[in-house]
Amino acid sequence: MIQEHIVRTIYDIGSNNGSDIPYYILKADKVVAVEANPDLCEYISNKYSREVQSGVLVVENCAVTDGHSGSIDFYIHKTNHVLSSLIAPNTHAPSYNQDEWELRKVTATPIVDIIKKHGQPYYIKVDIEGHDEAILNSLVKAGIKPPFISAESHTIGVFALLSEQFNYNSFKLLDGFTVNKVYSKRKIFSHIHGTNIEYSFPFHSAGPFGNDIDGPWLNKSTLLKLIALQELGWKDIHATTITEPKTFRSEAMLGTILNYIATNIISLEAQARSNSKISPARLCWLIWLYLSKYYVDKVFKKIRVLAGQS
Repeated sequence: MIQEHIVRTIYDIGSNNGSDIPYYILKADKVVAVEANPDLCEYISNKYSREVQSGVLVVENCAVTDGHSGSIDFYIHKTNHVLSSLIAPNTHAPSYNQDEWELRKVTATPIVDIIKKHGQPYYIKVDIEGHDEAILNSLVKAGIKPPFISAESHTIGVFALLSEQFNYNSFKLLDGFTVNKVYSKRKIFSHIHGTNIEYSFPFHSAGPFGNDIDGPWLNKSTLLKLIALQELGWKDIHATTITEPKTFRSEAMLGTILNYIATNIISLEAQARSNSKISPARLCWLIWLYLSKYYVDKVFKKIRVLAGQS
């Protein structure tokens, strides 16, 4: 009996400059990159022209919405395109500079219409500066629940939607600031090529999804504890219907928490390197972090041994 091939379609909602596309192409038969900024869409189409021509990549130049269609205002940051948004910039913010922003009218397309056009999703990545919850709400109302989904979580509302409205039970938390450091030169299994391929995630990419993310899948209460430890911000909450969450013994739970502490240490180190001035107190703090990471690594190795015996 010949088994029907399941088409894996990944939706990159908020594709930006397409930094996640090479990874998604390794994981999917079809990638739908949705981006409101027309300049970035042109850049993506030119950079991945071969994939566009073959039909592996589809570029949708539109602002994805929860229902509105037609034209809509889109605020483009001229020097830092990741800040571009449907939400008007705060003109009262100390960092606001009118010359850095450009207002354009772009096409608005409901997320449900995009999915109807391109087919059932295997994974949906949502990262659209301030509108993540609205898009998730729209997916819930339409009954669209992909095997894998992720959304940037600046508010607890994202987790509430994924856990209570979608009713996902398995979660992972991915720190955006450390993706390029933690997930460098990784062996990624490509279902398309049927083999492992070495891949490094660039800075400002969304990073891996599914089982390519380190660690076990967590239940709702465990993820809440980790959120309480880490706080929200530049972090993506991932959810799945494919794998059940792991029930932890105390040693494995401690190992998971230590892993997140180590990730925070890497994040703080990277932030310090990006600052031209570091206060003496900050320097002492970073030295303490380096020493802490040494002992965290030693404890974490012990935890792995204990977890393997559980």
